[in-house]
Amino acid sequence: MSIAKRIRRKTRAFRFSGPTGVLAGVLIAAVAGAGAVGAVLTGYIGGSTGMTVGQAIVVDRENFTTKDIGRWTDDKAVTFNDEGTGLTVAAEFQVGDTMVLDVPLANASDRDASAITTLNVSPGLRKEIEAFWSTEERTTTPAARTTTPSPAPVTSTVPQNSDTVAEPAPPIGTAGINAQVSDTTGTTSSPGLATSSPQTANTSTTTDKPSGAQDNAARAATTSAATNDPADVPGSTAITPRTTDSGNTTTQPTGLAGLVTARTVTFGAVTATPNGTPAIIAQTVGTGAGTTIQPTGAPTSQSGRWYTGQFQVDVNADGVKENVAFVLTDTAGAGTYNAMDLSSDDSTFGETTGGPLSNSMTGPDDDERITASGDVRLGPFYTFTVTFLANGSSASITSKTWFTTTISGTDLDGDGSADDTFYAAITDIDSDGLYDRLDLSIGNSVFGEGNLTDSVVDYSATDNTNDESISGAADVKMGANTFHFTFDTTPGGGA
Repeated sequence: MSIAKRIRRKTRAFRFSGPTGVLAGVLIAAVAGAGAVGAVLTGYIGGSTGMTVGQAIVVDRENFTTKDIGRWTDDKAVTFNDEGTGLTVAAEFQVGDTMVLDVPLANASDRDASAITTLNVSPGLRKEIEAFWSTEERTTTPAARTTTPSPAPVTSTVPQNSDTVAEPAPPIGTAGINAQVSDTTGTTSSPGLATSSPQTANTSTTTDKPSGAQDNAARAATTSAATNDPADVPGSTAITPRTTDSGNTTTQPTGLAGLVTARTVTFGAVTATPNGTPAIIAQTVGTGAGTTIQPTGAPTSQSGRWYTGQFQVDVNADGVKENVAFVLTDTAGAGTYNAMDLSSDDSTFGETTGGPLSNSMTGPDDDERITASGDVRLGPFYTFTVTFLANGSSASITSKTWFTTTISGTDLDGDGSADDTFYAAITDIDSDGLYDRLDLSIGNSVFGEGNLTDSVVDYSATDNTNDESISGAADVKMGANTFHFTFDTTPGGGA
């Protein structure tokens, strides 16, 4: 049986181990009774035969079927020649075997070519044959171009590069590629290669996140306090203290109001004059012409005339001055006033409900009567020295109560230790129950030494020579440090 098919000027590429060309397929089915059958297949292209390849093939049933047309097969016979090619293939068949013959033919001429396939089968055998043809035409007439084709032809000895396309599977007719595996060993020395130089690139800081960059995540670390010298900690270095000179200021820095807490101390009342405190001015009240009307509660006057008046004293330590009434009476002889009655709660004299007339104090319904100058406590807190003239023309009171304290636990010499002591005294200068002078001294309780208005108290552990006296809130430098002082003008209520 012969099958002839004209091959036109066409070309087609296939994946197989052979040249690019036309694929002609012949399916031959031979069916015999039993035993091997010898078959001879001859194929040729017109012209002389440059090479003939003969080979006996035992057909692989699993890999050599109709599905293998144009694909990789284990059983094949290949020949190449540009002078004309002929080949003979002999195959040994078993009953029911199938053989597929792929014949790629490339017609490089400008004319049509013919291919003839001949199948010689021994007489008496059944066979079936089916041919598969696939041709592609190739254009042989070149067209003139004025531009360089791509890729450009090779015009120098420089190797020409060609773009390639990756294939996921081995091309037909090529062997598989096995990855080469080699064990490696790390080394810190160059194995005959040039020394690697670090690549350096200039960088710049930015606060804007670059496009595509990830967000920076905060790195957390747990630390623990150490009391040993950092130099003893592995990997650490000793810390050098940083020293900065500071200056004193009496102006409170902004925002530090809550950091300084005022220190409050309690004063105690004394009637003995503290050494060096300022002189006290008596409060004197004139009585005028007197009165012939006997004041309520006053004793009988031998002359029939009484002299009255009022002192202004803050007897209740509430910051408000109250009236302290008095009356002078001549009880012994006409014209000689020898008795003085005092009342700090009203203008009625001689009241004894709160106490006797001779207890040297006044209070609610507790009046006082004196027959000579003496000390009387007016109200519950302050004692005054009370005097009057025998002719009844005036009377006076002089404050007899001071408030003093000793303040320790203060750094006055600037050594960083709060171990120094200073002294303070509060005086009622004008005898009205409102205290208006604070005296300060370091080293001892003697006040009034040196310059009392320079806002400085010199430091001395036992006897300083420069004290300070202030009449209101003021800053005073006590030794090495400056303090702001305020004091209560009504210390009787708890200084």
